[in-house]
Amino acid sequence: MYCRSCTNLMRKTSVQLDDRAVPYFVCDDCRILLVEGEVTTNLSQDHPIQRGDASDRPCPDCDDVVLEATKGLPGEALSCRRCGLLEVTLGENWPCDEANGPLAELLNAAALVMQTERNRKQKVQLPGAFHVEASGATDFKCPCCEKALTRYKVFDKNKSAPADFEICDRCFGIWLDREDHLARSQDKQTVQLTVDFESIQPAARACPKCRDINLVAMRFRQPDTEIDCCPDCNGTWLDGGELQEFCDHLGGEDHDVIDALVDNAVFQDPALCKTLRHFSRTLHQLDSRVQEQERHLEQARDIQAQLLFAGKEPETMAPTNYGDYQVVRFWQPARTVGGDYFDLIELTIEGRPCLGICIADVSGKGLPASLLMANFQALLRAFAPNMHSPAALCAKLGSVLYHNTTSNKYITAVYGILDLEQHRFTFTNAGHNQPVYSTAQGGSLLATSGTVLGLFPEWQYTEQVIDLAPSDRIFFYTDGVSEVENPEEEDFGEERLLNLVQEYRKHDLLKAQQLLVREVKEFCRGNFLDDATALFLARA
Repeated sequence: MYCRSCTNLMRKTSVQLDDRAVPYFVCDDCRILLVEGEVTTNLSQDHPIQRGDASDRPCPDCDDVVLEATKGLPGEALSCRRCGLLEVTLGENWPCDEANGPLAELLNAAALVMQTERNRKQKVQLPGAFHVEASGATDFKCPCCEKALTRYKVFDKNKSAPADFEICDRCFGIWLDREDHLARSQDKQTVQLTVDFESIQPAARACPKCRDINLVAMRFRQPDTEIDCCPDCNGTWLDGGELQEFCDHLGGEDHDVIDALVDNAVFQDPALCKTLRHFSRTLHQLDSRVQEQERHLEQARDIQAQLLFAGKEPETMAPTNYGDYQVVRFWQPARTVGGDYFDLIELTIEGRPCLGICIADVSGKGLPASLLMANFQALLRAFAPNMHSPAALCAKLGSVLYHNTTSNKYITAVYGILDLEQHRFTFTNAGHNQPVYSTAQGGSLLATSGTVLGLFPEWQYTEQVIDLAPSDRIFFYTDGVSEVENPEEEDFGEERLLNLVQEYRKHDLLKAQQLLVREVKEFCRGNFLDDATALFLARA
């Protein structure tokens, strides 16, 4: 059963009614209770349910029947005329004495059970001499998950007044605010904590209170535990496991170990505290910049995905059909964004439908390569509709890149034009990996070559023409596929690619590429050191 309010799965439980356990479903957050029709029918024989107006909610069991309001039960109660299911929202009036009969007894008992469980959850027992009770929300943020901390009153049987702590209900970490806590310390501290000064180093998480400064990690020799402290407000953060370790040390004369912790000796040295504060604030600023850069990189990846596959992940894209041909693709950047590129450009040449096919690899990786890749795409799409010779197009691209990029930036590429009616593929290779050509008679590499784009102002490229028969396939790829290494530093290699492309001809194109990609990933254990991209083209 699912709660109709929050859509969470409801908890199935039961209460003892007379001599038997009666089951029901409950959502503790929304205080909504469901009783199945069979149970409702049995319990309401002496006091039948009186129905009122129809509601706008369908029955969870009978989707085509709406629930109806019931009479004789306080609060919002709805029931199904067909199956008898009862849904009750337990408001502030529950438990109540207004309703009679076994069904009302069940609802009252369930309300009491829920209230008891809620009270028990608000009092969390900790090891040793402590227990805590919820007090209220705070503006402090958990340094681990960024969730708002909850203030709890911590009762210690060794002290007369409770202390306030801020605890993360998700991570179970605890924030010890130095000033608030020490104000409640009644006795002189008896615990001496020895700090391992060599262990002090900034931690990569922000102070819950200061927010603009990072915590400092340090280790104590006794007890042997590492904690995070703020060199600005002198507060202390304990992770859930660290809190457990300290609680294990509480007892006897050591019950004030937490008081000693928040007043540790490190921050009694003003010079050291000032140095740590400056270092931690600097680290926090760097962390903020790194997080901002990561957000920018994610945005850049979204833009690149939009350029390459209209915003969809290549693994989830269905094969694309162009006349009698089908294309599938694979893209795996080594970093968030990459310099590999592919494109499929629909053209019309002498009245016939054609397809421009390009796969390219920009030198380098990451954001610089992705920027040059975007520029290359713009150039290719600008020139391709009016330049119907792959060799002439590559010569033009190479010249433009030479005059607009630095000498250490270049692009390898294969560009070709497929005539969809004459089934003729004309292509040129600019320093790129040779595509695998697979036919029913066997496989081979398409061995035409020229220099990379962008290194020379003038370069004449050569073209090659092949006629594609039915079931012929061409596999285009970048060196990130053929040059992946296994743990023994052995390359996957073009020969292995050729053999696998030929072996997987018995499968449809999408399945063949999936099997091939799986082989590559298993070979390198998923460790792609370079961008990896592939295009699979097949004639039906």
